[in-house]
Amino acid sequence: MTAAPNGEALVFRWRRRRAVESFVLQAVPALLVPLAGGVILGSGPVDYRFYGWLAESAATIAAVLTVPWFLLHLALGRRVSVVLTPDGIQTGLPRPGLIRWSEVVSLRTVWRLAGRHVLLTRRSGPAVRLYTPRGSGWLPDRRFRRELAELRVWADRYGARIEQGSQDRRRTAAAVAVVILAVLATGGVRAADRGVIWPSAPTASLVPVACPALQAAGLDRLWPADTRTLDRDEQDRHQLGEYSYCGWVRRGPDAPYIRLSAVVRRHDGFAMSSPIAMAVRSYTSERAAESSPEPVSALGDEGFVSSAADEVLVVARRANVTVSIDLVMEPRDPEEAEAASRELTAEILAGIRLGDGPRR
Repeated sequence: MTAAPNGEALVFRWRRRRAVESFVLQAVPALLVPLAGGVILGSGPVDYRFYGWLAESAATIAAVLTVPWFLLHLALGRRVSVVLTPDGIQTGLPRPGLIRWSEVVSLRTVWRLAGRHVLLTRRSGPAVRLYTPRGSGWLPDRRFRRELAELRVWADRYGARIEQGSQDRRRTAAAVAVVILAVLATGGVRAADRGVIWPSAPTASLVPVACPALQAAGLDRLWPADTRTLDRDEQDRHQLGEYSYCGWVRRGPDAPYIRLSAVVRRHDGFAMSSPIAMAVRSYTSERAAESSPEPVSALGDEGFVSSAADEVLVVARRANVTVSIDLVMEPRDPEEAEAASRELTAEILAGIRLGDGPRR
């Protein structure tokens, strides 16, 4: 705000701070609401890679929608001002021109979420929102009060009227703000409920192969070697991880079981999914394929068992590794077979070392 030395003009200049505040009020919700919506609607742990990608996408969209407007405000703000003269008010944007004092009916403060501004009502024609002075919509703003007081002096001097009341148009904006805050709060609660996969979460880059892992877990003790035959032993390494399978079948009528198979998978990530998220997805898929899976506590990070009269399946996950043991026996009480499957699974999981190499 500047005045001419002879007192014949008062200039209200635009403040860059107003453009920054407006940009923040637009850009921050545009960035956070999609993230919160994804957290609310999604399932499984909140994966830092996926939501990092989502944040980048939301930031790009927000930048496309808000940055041009912000830059326009910065460019115009250097050139635009509102000037009070004895002839009238030189309004600047959005309707540049001179409004004579005789045409001014009233000047009123209007409150909005993005700030306060002055609305000029004319005897004829639409009302004009002055480009400046502008003030904060929620916080105390001494400069705006000072400029409004100067405007009142000029209005009184030339017969215009400053209305004491103000149009508070913040109600709708406040309702929108409450909805946004509710979405963000719900997203926070939902994230706490789903759990979060952080970049610092340890993973395994090397895991034991299924057949040696079974031997190390005590297979000979649970199923004597002279009553079984190795049916399948295979390994596969691919772009998204490592897979190994070990299968045994009975040999002779004295074998306690008909068939046993073990699968050990190490999951790697890609651009939109971390290794742990890939393992969680694989584990969840196996659990969903069973008709009545029962959760098992203290078996890795999560585990379940699915049993019938002649078959027991145990699946568990530790970090980015999943292990499954499938045991088939003659129809009988499956408790012993379930205990054996759980013991083998727990021993294999215990042999997995986390943080023993760079994550991919």
